Amino acid sequence: MISFIIILEVIFLSISGIYYMSLMAYKGQDQFHKKKVVLAVVMFGCSMPGVLTCVTGDLQEKEWETGFLTCSLTLLVIAVVWLLFLLRERLCNRLLWEEEKVSIREEIFQADSVKEPVTRKQILCLVVLTFVYGILIFYRLGSRETPQTSLELSTDGIRDEIVLDLGEEKDVGSVQIYLGHMVDRLVAVSYYDTEQKQWVPLEEEVTMESNYCWNTLEIHHKLRYLGLVSRNASASYLEMVITGEDGEHLLPVNAEDYPELFDEQELFPEEMTYYDTTMFDEVYYAGSAYEFLQGMPMYEITHPPMGKILIAIGEGLFGVTPFGWRFVSALAGVLLVPLFFRFLYLVTTNGMVALIGTVLLSMDFMHFTLSRIATLDSLAAFFILLMITLLIYGLKLAERELAEGRKVPTMKLVAWMILDGLAVGMGVSTKWTGFYAMLAMAVYFLFSIGYWFWKQKNGGKPVRYVVTLCIEALGIYSLLPLGVYLLSFIPQMKAEGARNLWEVMWNCSLYMLNFHSEIVFEHPYESPWYTWPLDLVPLMDAGDFIGEDKVSLIATFGNPLIWWAGVAAFFYLICRVVRKRDKLAGILCFFYLMMLAPWFFIKRTVFIYQYYASSIFLCGMLGYTLWLIGKKKRQAIPVFLETAFFLFLMFFPVISGMTVKVGHITSYLQWFETWQFVITGGGA
Repeated sequence: MISFIIILEVIFLSISGIYYMSLMAYKGQDQFHKKKVVLAVVMFGCSMPGVLTCVTGDLQEKEWETGFLTCSLTLLVIAVVWLLFLLRERLCNRLLWEEEKVSIREEIFQADSVKEPVTRKQILCLVVLTFVYGILIFYRLGSRETPQTSLELSTDGIRDEIVLDLGEEKDVGSVQIYLGHMVDRLVAVSYYDTEQKQWVPLEEEVTMESNYCWNTLEIHHKLRYLGLVSRNASASYLEMVITGEDGEHLLPVNAEDYPELFDEQELFPEEMTYYDTTMFDEVYYAGSAYEFLQGMPMYEITHPPMGKILIAIGEGLFGVTPFGWRFVSALAGVLLVPLFFRFLYLVTTNGMVALIGTVLLSMDFMHFTLSRIATLDSLAAFFILLMITLLIYGLKLAERELAEGRKVPTMKLVAWMILDGLAVGMGVSTKWTGFYAMLAMAVYFLFSIGYWFWKQKNGGKPVRYVVTLCIEALGIYSLLPLGVYLLSFIPQMKAEGARNLWEVMWNCSLYMLNFHSEIVFEHPYESPWYTWPLDLVPLMDAGDFIGEDKVSLIATFGNPLIWWAGVAAFFYLICRVVRKRDKLAGILCFFYLMMLAPWFFIKRTVFIYQYYASSIFLCGMLGYTLWLIGKKKRQAIPVFLETAFFLFLMFFPVISGMTVKVGHITSYLQWFETWQFVITGGGA
């Protein structure tokens, strides 16, 4: 309860501060309520002890809870009243800026009507936004304490069975086993019949699907001796908890025979949620990252190794824990915010457009969710945006060199191209969606060159410069990505004991190609590509019932206001491209389409999270559209952003894993039949 109040408090206070700073960002505004800014800073500072306490996990003692709850509720009430006051000001048309009495030319694509340098106030807004977003991303990201010691089982004659003695016959309800780095472990369960003096099987074979997760074996039998036999060549059990029918924990009298299984009983969570276990595809990536750290062959080989190597950095720093394997993805999600601002500014040369688009990205559900899951998507998105940003910067630098009359590219430009080539290599080595971005970069590069020649209508075409640039680009953007991609397979080669790196890379790549071209299966959350922009079928990453009436959910889908308005913005900008030759609109729409178009031809089973890279550019298109509209209707931008933020707060329970009542989800958040956050009848 208190954690929820504190996080609401911070959100309200932060958005209020960002609101006033956004007003400052408008060029030429002298009027600003400094006292209110001071109030925002003071209130935000007062809230930080409570926030830090929740984040660090120190809020455990009941005597602290009452005091923090009172303080937080008080600040929250003040924050809400304050926001209502702001709304009253807005409704009364008491704006903090003066209307600029300047004529705006109709041809918006012209540089002198669009260009607006970044101001210090906008940079301040970006810093605050990134900081607050970082707090939200890392808040309850995952537990830092999970079972670590393991019992290794194998079928090679060393140890393949576990025999537990409860001391006397007891009603056993279930056995919870926390698996190690391997998934899909098979186990046979039996009990000893004292009358017949023989072992009687309860389950001939049970599959425990999830690694670094508590897997439940249903027993529901009165027994004294319980036997478990591993059916796999190898298996790793980190902890085992036996519960009776009444929920009581039962400790075997021979627990000392298996010290690794019963030495961390206190880590068994009372409420089983994402916070303590793996979710969705983390079962593959968390285990593969651990295998990398141990010099073992990676289990997950359907994607290149780089993403799992990066995830392993978090596990190396913070242990093989939920926080550890999610850390790098979360960091990439936070860093993507200022990177996106830089990308938009390079494209539009307009600080306000960049700020609006960045705020939209930070309020999109998918970006928030995928930044908190240890999958490859946030890492791939970061590198995709980085490589495109570096390319655009490099081309702008090349244009400047051409204007200066240089005959060949400078070393500065070559250095940036090398850096971009490394970024391309990192992107492709993380996920093959980097190839789509690489193709988009190639098309954009060639189009830019063609545009340079077209501009030189009076002769003097920069043939020598362009030819040299193309040769250098061909070498850099082919050799460097290939080199990074090839080197990323070194750990796999060493683990397999192979000697030919190229052969290992080639065989793994062929396997990936065959896998992704042939994987077709039925799934309740699958969705064809044309449903993604409409936000029709969310993907459930985690769903755990807490008692009978509460649930913890994490769903991957988009902020409906942003996505639906983004589709409209796309068609609006396409019209601007056709009718007004709007260059900026064309660039934004181009990268959006290039990240989406490959999915038109892919026949494998696909999900909405594969729209992630495209949705980032969608925020850019919508930001630019809102700026165009806002030039005539000032109210449009803040009203839209406030509404989007309201939806972010509204749907926060289903994108953060917060424990809420089932009735709240089904009554207020399941807008459509396809939004199956809670499946009626007992599953999420």
